[in-house]
Amino acid sequence: MRKAPVQHEKYVVKVLEKAMKILDVYSRQENAFTLDDLTKRTGLDKSTVFRILRTMEKNGYIRYDQEDGFYRLGLRFMELGGVVYSSTSVRKSVSSHLDVVARSLKATVLVGVLLDDQFSYIDKREGDSILRIPSYLGAKMLPTETFLGLTLLAFMDQPERKRLLRQYPLKKYTERTPVRLKEIEARLDDAVKEGYFLERGEFFDGVIQIGVPIRGTAGNTVAALGASLQEFRVSKENLGMTVQDLVATAELISKELGFTVVPSGSSPEKVPRDRTS
Repeated sequence: MRKAPVQHEKYVVKVLEKAMKILDVYSRQENAFTLDDLTKRTGLDKSTVFRILRTMEKNGYIRYDQEDGFYRLGLRFMELGGVVYSSTSVRKSVSSHLDVVARSLKATVLVGVLLDDQFSYIDKREGDSILRIPSYLGAKMLPTETFLGLTLLAFMDQPERKRLLRQYPLKKYTERTPVRLKEIEARLDDAVKEGYFLERGEFFDGVIQIGVPIRGTAGNTVAALGASLQEFRVSKENLGMTVQDLVATAELISKELGFTVVPSGSSPEKVPRDRTS
C-alpha cells in the first residue's frame, strides 16, 4: 500500500523560518534596523532575534555597526544576488541584445519582471546619452512605479491587471501622469492593440519611454523590454524606428526563450500614435 504523502510542514526548520522573517523586514526603503526595531517588526523574542543576527553576522549575511547600533544586510547577499542575476534565463537571453539596441538607439535600455506583485529591473544598458534613469537592479518596486511595470500590466490577463491597478494606484509623478483608473486602463488597452506601451513625460519630465513585452514558451509575458530617451531628441520618424527596433529585439529574445513569434502586421512606415497628447 502506498504511504500517504508526508506533509511539507514536517520538514520546515523553524529557526530558519524565523531568520527569513527577519530578512523579510529589509527593503530598499528601509535597510537598517536596531535590535529593538527587528524584535518589534517580527514579533519574535528579543533573545531569539539577537542570536539569529549574531549567527548571520558571523557568516557575512548581516553586518552590525557599533557606532549607530544598526544591523544592515551583509555583502554575502550581494554575492548570492549576483549568482541569481547571472543565472536567470531571461537575463541570459537579453544580455547580448541589450548591448546592440542600446548602441543603436543611443538610449537607456532596461529589462524588468514582475514577481509576487512586485516589479524589479533585471538588466540595463546606458547608451550614448547623458540621460540616466533611476533603476536599481534587483530592487523591488510597485508595478505602477515604472513604465515597464505598466507595460507588464498591459499584457497580462484583465482580471489580474484590474486587481493590481486597484491595489497599487498610480501616483502623480509629473503634470502629465494619468491617475484616473479608467484612463489608465484605456491606455493599457491601447498598448495591447499597438503591441507596445508609450509614455511621454509621465514619470520624468522631458523623457519618452517605450516598453514592449517579452514572451515565454507558452506565449505568456515573462518580462518587458524598454527604452528611455530624451524627448527633444525624438521626432515622429525616429520614434517609429525606435519602436520597430524594440519590437524586433523583443521578438528575438522571445524566440530564444522558446516562443514561436507571429510576425507583426505593422508596416515599416507606420508611425506610432501619440496617445499622451
